[in-house]
Amino acid sequence: MLVWVAIGVALIDWSAVYTQRARVESFAKSFVLILLIAAVVQQDPTTTGWVIAAGLTMSLIGDVLLLPSVDWFLGGLVAFLMAHLIYIAAFVGAWNLSDAQARWQLLVGFGLALAMWLLFGRPISSASKAGGGGLSAAVTAYVIVLSSMMITGFGVGSVVLALGALLFAASDGVLGWNRFVGDLAYGRVATHVLYHLGQTLFAVWAINLS
Repeated sequence: MLVWVAIGVALIDWSAVYTQRARVESFAKSFVLILLIAAVVQQDPTTTGWVIAAGLTMSLIGDVLLLPSVDWFLGGLVAFLMAHLIYIAAFVGAWNLSDAQARWQLLVGFGLALAMWLLFGRPISSASKAGGGGLSAAVTAYVIVLSSMMITGFGVGSVVLALGALLFAASDGVLGWNRFVGDLAYGRVATHVLYHLGQTLFAVWAINLS
């Protein structure tokens, strides 16, 4: 039930981003994550579920730091870096590479990660050098961890989780491109839509483990 409420709030957030209602966006974007965390926790989650809840919590912190009213990019980047590391731990802990589908998906994940590096990661890392060596190093490290999150998500063998990891990675790719390379048409809306769908699928996967 809470997942559906979260989707409803996400729709409000996407509309607010499109119509540039910053006050509504500031409330709705964070509230989606709060609802997803509650949805996972209320299901008497497994250990993996609790780890996913921790990743969602770090993502919530990142959301707040990246709000236009706060706009602390480096702080948000660190928060999401921690979230991805937490997700990686959850995904690797759920690996079962004796399963043929998991092995096949892992190969697909490697291929998609390489494609996204060439299309998004490398141009973003290169463009971030204009902000100084420290920022460039942080962005490059983030791209590497983000790619690892996507690959490990695919390696679990769950289609739901793999799609969530792909959407989340695509969201960060659009965000990074808008920040460092150039504005994409409807880039902020796309970032929010991809991000919320990805995080929702993570929560759904964790709930189904309970």
